[in-house]
Amino acid sequence: MVNSRRFLFVAASSAALLVTAAAPAVAGFSAANPDPLRQGSLVRLMDVAATEKTKANGPVVAVGWREASKPGALFVTFSTNGGKKYLKKNGNMRRARIAGEGNLGLSVDICKDHVWVGSSARAPGDKAKNTDVLITRRVISGGAGQVFVTAPSVDRRVRDVSVACVGKRFLAIAWLEKSGGKFRAKLMLRDLDTLAPAATKQVFGLGKALFNGGITVAASGTAVHVAWTHGDKKQLRYKRFDIGPGGDPKVTKNPTTTVGFDGTSKPELAVRGKKVALGYGKNGKVFFKLSTDLGESFGSAQKLIDTGTKAAPSRLHSVDISGSRIVVEASRAKGGKTTAERIESKNLAASWKNSVFGNKGTRMGALIKISNTKSKLNEAWHNNGTAKDTLRAQYQNN
Repeated sequence: MVNSRRFLFVAASSAALLVTAAAPAVAGFSAANPDPLRQGSLVRLMDVAATEKTKANGPVVAVGWREASKPGALFVTFSTNGGKKYLKKNGNMRRARIAGEGNLGLSVDICKDHVWVGSSARAPGDKAKNTDVLITRRVISGGAGQVFVTAPSVDRRVRDVSVACVGKRFLAIAWLEKSGGKFRAKLMLRDLDTLAPAATKQVFGLGKALFNGGITVAASGTAVHVAWTHGDKKQLRYKRFDIGPGGDPKVTKNPTTTVGFDGTSKPELAVRGKKVALGYGKNGKVFFKLSTDLGESFGSAQKLIDTGTKAAPSRLHSVDISGSRIVVEASRAKGGKTTAERIESKNLAASWKNSVFGNKGTRMGALIKISNTKSKLNEAWHNNGTAKDTLRAQYQNN
C-alpha cells in the first residue's frame, strides 16, 4: 500500500553552527567551509552524495548525519559549489532537520536540482514503536517538502531506507520492513515531480531479509539495482530492475541472484553506465565485487580489509565509481583499535591503494564526474571525541 498524497511543503529552517579551529587538510584536498561542519554530542555521519554540475547549480554535495542520544535527531546540509562551502548567502551554514529516528538510518541522493532524503519516521496513525518510509525533498534554491510513501499500519517497522535517482524521472526507494512477524526487503518507484506512485504503482517485494543486515539501492536512467542481506545464513542477494522509457514505463524484473554467501552484511552499491560496484562485510572483513555488464555477472570477491572478527568487525561505509576510479571507505578493526581507511583503485579494481586516517568514526566519499577519465572526490567524516564529536568535510582540488 502507498500513500499518494502530493508533497506537503513546509518552510525551510537553518541555524548557524559553532566553528572551531580547523583540522589540517590531506594533501590534494581542502577543508570545506565551515570547518568543522558540526560539533556536538554523539554526532554520527550517515551518508554523503554528490552530482556533477547542472543548469541551475554547480556540482552539488550533500551530507547527512544524526546527533544526540538514541534515537537521535537527523540533519542534512549541502554545497552548491563542489563541496567548498556549505553556507547560505548570509554566511550561516545550511542545516536542515529531517524527521525520523536517527538510529534507523538516513540516505541522501541529488537530482533535478533537489536533495532527496529517505528516513524511517513515525507517521500519523502509527502506533508506538511503528515507523514508515518518509521522503524529504530539499529544493536547492530554497523550500522543502515531505511525504510518507507507505501508509500508516498497526504493524510495520521500517529501517535503513535507501534512495537513488533514476535519471530525472523517478526516485527509487528501498527499505527493510518488519511486519506480521516477518522480515522483508522492499522497493518502490516514485515520480520525481510529485512523488506520486510511478510505473507499476505498487511496492516490489524482494523477499526475506535480515532486519539489521542492511539494504542499498543505486540507479542509472534505465536500471535500478538493489542488494540486501537474506536470512539467518546472511547471504547477499542482488536484483536489477530495467526501466523502460516514458513517464509510466514497463518495469522488467530480472532474476534475484546470490552474490555473497554466509556471513555477509551491510552492502553498498554504486553504478556508472554498465559498471556496478558492490562492497559488503563478511564475517568481520570487507569485500568488493565488480560487474562490467550491468549486473549480469560479478567478478571474484576481493578482500579489501583482512582484519576484524564477528565480535569486533571491520566495517564498510561507502562505495563509489566513476570511469576507472573506484573509492571504498571503511574502518579497519585490528588489535582492539579502529582506523579509518580510503581504499582506492584507478584501474577498475585491478589494484588498490590504502590511505589511513586518524579519525575515530565513520568516513564516507562521493565522486563528482568531471569527464570520462577524471573525477573529484568529496569526503566527510566524524571523529569521536572525549567531550564532543566533530563532523568535517573536504573536497579534492585536482
